[in-house]
Amino acid sequence: MKMRASCSLLPQRMTVAADQVHVWHAPLDTSPSEVAGLKETFALDELSRAARFRHATDRQRFVACRGMLREILSWYTGESPGELEFCYGPHGKPLLKVADGAHPLRFNVSHSHGLAVFAIARDREVGIDIERFQTDFAWEEIAASFFSAEEVNILHSLPVQERYEAFLIAWTCKEACAKAGGRWPFPPFGTVGSFALAG
Repeated sequence: MKMRASCSLLPQRMTVAADQVHVWHAPLDTSPSEVAGLKETFALDELSRAARFRHATDRQRFVACRGMLREILSWYTGESPGELEFCYGPHGKPLLKVADGAHPLRFNVSHSHGLAVFAIARDREVGIDIERFQTDFAWEEIAASFFSAEEVNILHSLPVQERYEAFLIAWTCKEACAKAGGRWPFPPFGTVGSFALAG
């Protein structure tokens, strides 16, 4: 689901079933007026985080991403974006804060180079990850450090021109699984896909 193209067509309240995951994506390079409007929904800790970014582009993308997350979650909770409160797990994973325990709605966010994706689930943890397709970094060394021996062997068994894409698929799967479980470092997984569920 693309977020910005059809906001006016959305119902006042979205629902996600227990066997579903809703995935939204949105560009983060939005207009200054839109960024300013999203920032008005922020809590003090979010404003403080935004202020710590040295570069204007990074700061604006953070505000856009967090503000859009608040907007998306408001469609599911029925609360206004500015009324939502967050708490954080042991490793910093955000959760919706409610008075009577854990909120059934779960979510996760990933962003890379001006694009954000948001995963929404219910009564189970969810993780999502995206990465920009770029080969000019030491991805083989990363695979050697974080992949299991079996996974590295599988990677090396592929034709050379296919290895980087296979690495990227495996890496995003591992990141998503780690984020779903709220843990780091991630364990070896043989999963295919870019989002993961836990529980």
